Amino acid sequence: MTCIAAAKHLVRDLLGCSCPDEVFADIDLRWRGATRALDLRVGGRLLVHLRWPVDIPTAEIGLVSWLHEGRVTRDRDGLNRYRLVLALEPDTPSLVRLRQRFAQLRGDDERLHLHLLSPLALTGLVEG
Repeated sequence: MTCIAAAKHLVRDLLGCSCPDEVFADIDLRWRGATRALDLRVGGRLLVHLRWPVDIPTAEIGLVSWLHEGRVTRDRDGLNRYRLVLALEPDTPSLVRLRQRFAQLRGDDERLHLHLLSPLALTGLVEG
């Protein structure tokens, strides 16, 4: 899968965004060192931070700093949206708590989004 096709699939199909085709002409992927984390910028509009696989304790600890970093980067760089994508195994009670914590941290900022995906949903999109 090409970079553009993978970005479109992630953004449109998995995250449900309706970005027009022309924004995919400008894609910037940045791997975060040796960690399994990726920053994806699409069309100067959208910042996606993807971490995989993540366990629930790591997600609960990292949520505050990941949201803060994403919000600061989004605002500094004039982007429209920040989407934090965590690939983790389903655990309904823990996912409910994680979503509630996100809602508290987000407050009224409608340009911050949290997506919780199964690691299987990313098969073929990310290496390793």
